[in-house]
Amino acid sequence: MTKLGVATVMLVLLGVCAGCGKSPTGAAWVSLPAKGLRSMAWVRFAGGENLPTCTVSNLEPMVSANLPVGRYRVILGFANSNYKPPTEVEVGVLQVTAGTTNGLACGVLFFDVRRDLPDLDLSEVIVRGRDGAPTVRLQNTGNTFYFFQPKPLPSGTYDVALAYYRAAGPSEMVTGIVVRADAETVVAFDTGFVLRRPERGRVQGWSLTREGTASPWLSVRRGADNDEPLWRRFMVPPGRYLLSVEWAPASSPAVPERVIIDPGLTMTHTLPPRE
Repeated sequence: MTKLGVATVMLVLLGVCAGCGKSPTGAAWVSLPAKGLRSMAWVRFAGGENLPTCTVSNLEPMVSANLPVGRYRVILGFANSNYKPPTEVEVGVLQVTAGTTNGLACGVLFFDVRRDLPDLDLSEVIVRGRDGAPTVRLQNTGNTFYFFQPKPLPSGTYDVALAYYRAAGPSEMVTGIVVRADAETVVAFDTGFVLRRPERGRVQGWSLTREGTASPWLSVRRGADNDEPLWRRFMVPPGRYLLSVEWAPASSPAVPERVIIDPGLTMTHTLPPRE
């Protein structure tokens, strides 16, 4: 343990929390699975009126603080790249009472991402909680290093979506993920899609729509002066899709093609010749 780590633990043992300003009378804690520490900057116990706020940045799997009696919001600071401020997410509320210990146990959402899949076209990852569970949104701050780091989360049900550069909106990758306290939940992103640049013709944009649904699952368009990100790798759930391509100039309505994207593979689709 580092000197800083020893000092932090001693502060807790002595009943002192930096910045509290009052004699503590109760204890609050948050448990974070060890893998989840990779994505964290700090844990904060934020008191209400006339109560202190305690931020712990030297993190271990058990984070604790001695605090005056009262109600505290538990906020996790998810790290961002390039020294950008952490993304703050409230994950629960703790009531600290005299002489007792109260806490929140988190599980961890682990992403099993095939190494060759992520590309430069991701702008945001969204872990959206249902029924009151929190939502974590991480934006691209120069790179996506923290996007798929394990995420500590309280028990609940979650959906995961990705937002792509120049896309119409977030695309849901997986839904109904159950996270349980002190347990690891794994989601696998191992399937991809690439549209091959045609030898002739100019593509303005394209979309993938899951069979049986009305709205595109993914819809991307080129820029005014370049065709990014039309030909990049996109992580997609496996399944059957309708591929619609918008050509320029548009001489007739696009006729969708049926494509089948098999699990665990990256499908490269070649467009038919265009005169």
